[in-house]
Amino acid sequence: MLAPTTSPATRHRKRSRNHPHPLRDMILIALRKTGHADLQSVDVHVADGLVRLSGTVSSYFSKQTAQVVSAAAADSRHIDNAISVA
Repeated sequence: MLAPTTSPATRHRKRSRNHPHPLRDMILIALRKTGHADLQSVDVHVADGLVRLSGTVSSYFSKQTAQVVSAAAADSRHIDNAISVA
């Protein structure tokens, strides 16, 4: 039998990309539940306990709303709000 062509570390990275982070999912659900159309396109990235929001919204109100909703869903963890306002 042939040995696998990928290392255990590579297989772990592939598996991690296929399984979303539970915190990311909670934040995305909370953003969708607001009903704000702008917040439907916000991207959420979670790494090492840091939550980063990105994307583009049409107002500073939407940007702030995304941060407040995300902080509540993330149990007040630090939110890096990199959302742009167009």
